[in-house]
Amino acid sequence: LQNINSAEMVAKIDVDNIIDESNETNNSLVKKITFESVSDPDFVTPIATDSGNVNDDLSDLEVKYRERIKKLEYRISQLEEKVIEQEKRLAVAVDNGLVNRVQGRILLQVEENGEAWYVDPDIRKKFYLKDGNSAYVALNAFGLGISNANISKIPIGIEDRADIADSDGDGLDDKLEEALGTDINNPDTDGDGYSDGVEVRNGFNPLGSGLITTDGQFSSQFGGKILLQVESRGEAWYINPEDGKRYYMKDGDQAYQIMRFLSLGVTNTDLRKIAVGEFE
Repeated sequence: LQNINSAEMVAKIDVDNIIDESNETNNSLVKKITFESVSDPDFVTPIATDSGNVNDDLSDLEVKYRERIKKLEYRISQLEEKVIEQEKRLAVAVDNGLVNRVQGRILLQVEENGEAWYVDPDIRKKFYLKDGNSAYVALNAFGLGISNANISKIPIGIEDRADIADSDGDGLDDKLEEALGTDINNPDTDGDGYSDGVEVRNGFNPLGSGLITTDGQFSSQFGGKILLQVESRGEAWYINPEDGKRYYMKDGDQAYQIMRFLSLGVTNTDLRKIAVGEFE
């Protein structure tokens, strides 16, 4: 496995030299989730509750995910069907050690055409992300609800390689500023002499004085998860397991960009040791 620095990069990977960046404590930590209505009584959002070693019924969890996907009226394309069916045919015995290392990560199939897969840390299967629409389905289906108070405990990540407009040139793209509540047309929202981008990158509050209080231990519990702000407008954040930061995903296109930039390259041999999940 290897970090991919560009969405277009394709490289051969030496699978005998995989570096295990996993934290065994975090890998054994399974989030117990419940479901509650947010705004639409027919649309449920999973809410993160107390953590622990919970043996959830994964088949039941898959059913809940599929119910949510149906509500999004997502229809899988023929191309997606072809890729998924091929991976099913070529699948080998599941390597649980490998799954532990890559759960919650985005994997790029470097020996093919850079196909992207998300390894859900609860179901422990890989899901094909063909494009922005697929990424949108993933972030909505797999999203865990979280309060504004708790999301603020997770440091903010900035992905400079993403092609997203920055109207005021402060180093924060417009979509991220909308999520944070800063002014997209004012590089220094709180007028303290430091740009919004400088403050966020250094852990300061761009809307007022002082540092933003974050909690690394709390953040580590959500590595690889997608969190939805249920007390706001449902803003979606991907928690990168590598740095423990949250990356904003305004929509499918942005989600696809960011998830690919934060991905790992994987060989076909290793990819096929992870079971295939389906959006259907």
